[in-house]
Amino acid sequence: MPSTPRKAPATETFAKMLPVFTALLAVGYAVSAYAFLFIPKLGRTVSGGDLDLKPYHDRISETAAYQAQLKEMKGAYDTVNAERRARVQGIVPDALDGESLYVLLDSVVQAHGGVLASIETAPDAKKITVSGRRAIRVTASVRNTDYQGIKLILTDLERATRVLDVQSVVFASGTKQYGIVFRAYSFDQDRLRSQPTADTAGSSSGTDQSVQ
Repeated sequence: MPSTPRKAPATETFAKMLPVFTALLAVGYAVSAYAFLFIPKLGRTVSGGDLDLKPYHDRISETAAYQAQLKEMKGAYDTVNAERRARVQGIVPDALDGESLYVLLDSVVQAHGGVLASIETAPDAKKITVSGRRAIRVTASVRNTDYQGIKLILTDLERATRVLDVQSVVFASGTKQYGIVFRAYSFDQDRLRSQPTADTAGSSSGTDQSVQ
């Protein structure tokens, strides 16, 4: 006679399913915790919420745009300063440059049909302003020009970009040879280095003496 298979007790079946129930219960608790703890905060991340990141991104974009604007302004400032430095160098250079004085005077003399016979330059240690401009005495000899030509030469020297101060003109009657004495100026580097900077000068202001 065949035997009837024995059924497992209900307690054994429950014991086998207990890990599954436990895992499902843990998942349910995790989902519930997420729903009760995190889902309410999601509303704070939408536009206008206190956790909305859009305003911070906007600030970052504004800061980047402002930095780009400052960089552009600095580039323009450097360009303008370079142009101004070049202009000042043309008016009063920062070194004694007899070569440039020779080129300037020779071009002016030749423009009016004369010949620059000689030129001598010598710094004048006694002529220096508080702003650091040192006088340079220039003695030149011009030949093959008449009275009208020397007048035009002197006019061009007075109108030159570089600061030139004609002191005297010497000539012999009946000749076409003239001696010209004038002053040019350059910045004295030692004097400039000893001048107070904008940081150390404070609120004090200096008065530049006029060149005589």
